[in-house]
Amino acid sequence: MPFADLDGSRIYYEQHGNPDGDHVVFVHGAGGNALSWWQQLPVFGERYRCTVYDARGWGRSLALGEHDRGVFGRDLAGLLEHLDIDRAHVIAQSMGGRAVAGLLRLAPERARSLVLCGTNAGATNDRVRELQAALRVERGDGGLRAHVTESKLTQPTNREVLY
Repeated sequence: MPFADLDGSRIYYEQHGNPDGDHVVFVHGAGGNALSWWQQLPVFGERYRCTVYDARGWGRSLALGEHDRGVFGRDLAGLLEHLDIDRAHVIAQSMGGRAVAGLLRLAPERARSLVLCGTNAGATNDRVRELQAALRVERGDGGLRAHVTESKLTQPTNREVLY
């Protein structure tokens, strides 16, 4: 299994698809891992060289020692360096947006394009906090049920619609 030793941890990764294609890196969200992108890889792989990885502390990647949120961006930049990828299209879901935000701070020239899906990229400025507070007041504090339709709570989940 391929690993990159980055900043004191071992980061698991896989590469798939067209070895001559432009690079696309997929960054999973919280609770996910490299397998989160299993449906996208066959399609993107026809044209692109696809890289998926397990973020630090998820899947097969270790989270050794102390670290902060910035480590996800450092890991993404380090993985690109390890794989000798100068520029890549980056697709991130949920927590993966934090890694992308870090990459843009550290090495913006490495991002050829971005697709951010369901992420706030770790944004925590005053305006974002104000909007979040307003939404909580408007919707009430109904927890998960306030944000998910009844059918999603009562019907079985199909694996193919998870990602």
